[in-house]
Amino acid sequence: MSKKTDELAQHFILPLWNDRKLDLIERYITPHAEIRTTFLTGTGPEALKHSIEQTFIAFPIFKLSLEEIIQQGNRVTFKWSAYAEHKGSILNIKPSGKGMTFHGIAFGELEGDLIARYDSHSDIPQTLYANLEHSGGPLFPPEAVLLDHENYEKELSEVIFAIIKSTDVQLTRREVECLYFWLKGYSIKETARQLGGISSKTIQVFRDKIRKKFNVNSYRTLVDLLQKNGLLSLFL
Repeated sequence: MSKKTDELAQHFILPLWNDRKLDLIERYITPHAEIRTTFLTGTGPEALKHSIEQTFIAFPIFKLSLEEIIQQGNRVTFKWSAYAEHKGSILNIKPSGKGMTFHGIAFGELEGDLIARYDSHSDIPQTLYANLEHSGGPLFPPEAVLLDHENYEKELSEVIFAIIKSTDVQLTRREVECLYFWLKGYSIKETARQLGGISSKTIQVFRDKIRKKFNVNSYRTLVDLLQKNGLLSLFL
């Protein structure tokens, strides 16, 4: 871990979440930073602050641990887990009062010592809806872009992180989902249907981006590359 990465972990990420030092956001996030979290998309420190404030309202007890950190050039990837207690409403779900464990992954793109892009996702929605299902409440809402098992988002984070660690390639959530069905032998049309009815043209764009990111020009070469790096078993 580099000195810069260690500072981000010890002096920004951990005190931000565990000590609720929201003022650190202004110090580490650029005014034009792209912010994308589980709950919102926005720009600059205020967007990230609003997202975290909403999380703290729902989970006044939220203790985050960094499980692994990877730095590649100006990009830092944090794999995390957290224990939280659901005491406030979020995603139109009333508080259950229960303790829960969440998992997630966050990407930071650096400009000097500051973060110019912060992109994160977690299994918070999946875990909350799964808890409702187990309690006899409603199943996943139709508008939620989630697959129907409670470990889905955690498994997705693990795959994204494993790919970064082995190949230095960062795929988006949708690209990993598309790759999964591609490797399973689904056609473009079938993949589009599996991913909620998005267009076949969009699936083709995802496939093209995947090939470009892995620097391969064919499906066979892509499979060989994943197998060589011990990643194929994550999908099959």
